[in-house]
Amino acid sequence: DKLRVNTARVCILAWMLGTATAAAQPLIIALPRPDANARGWINSPVRIEFICARADTCTENVVVVTEGAGQEFVGTASDRNGATRTTPVLLNIDYTPPTVKLETPTAHVLTPASSIDVVAHIADAISGLASATCNGAPVGVDRDGVVRCRVSLEPGANDIVIEASDMAGNSGSAGTRVRRIGTATSLTIVPEVASVLVGSSRTFQVISDFDMTVGPITWSVDT
Repeated sequence: DKLRVNTARVCILAWMLGTATAAAQPLIIALPRPDANARGWINSPVRIEFICARADTCTENVVVVTEGAGQEFVGTASDRNGATRTTPVLLNIDYTPPTVKLETPTAHVLTPASSIDVVAHIADAISGLASATCNGAPVGVDRDGVVRCRVSLEPGANDIVIEASDMAGNSGSAGTRVRRIGTATSLTIVPEVASVLVGSSRTFQVISDFDMTVGPITWSVDT
């Protein structure tokens, strides 16, 4: 990356000097780094490098950390004769992730249902919301920032996650765990494979297909 930037800088200077004449005014260009994304936003502090030609003074490089849209910075090149040239830079900076608040379901929900309704509220105060997902599936957001979806539940524990992304590429999420309960149809012994010495015993856990602990059992091997 450094080699690419330095090569670009040399090419720009060569072009500026090649197109300028002794009587020409000073020249200046601005190189903000990193580049903005396709939506015109940057999600990190930005360094603006000002490159001048035919100039005795040139605006110093600056690092911009302030978030916001349409921030303007102006670079100036001037020569000893008082001639000046300016160039503006407009920056849209946002590195704050969207806020996501899960309204329902609440934490530690137990339900026998095979699915559950999910409602969340998301917001982004700077660049604005770009997209949202409900357990990885794209979901719409209404004008009030409300997300609604329905999630299928497997027997046992189910994680539910709402994630939102903004125009700058930041993302935020909120989640909870819902447990689907029901009548067990199968049991699993944990561990499934174990060794028990003759004349000794060992305790195993028994878990139902609804991820509920049924109870321990003891396996003894008589002499």
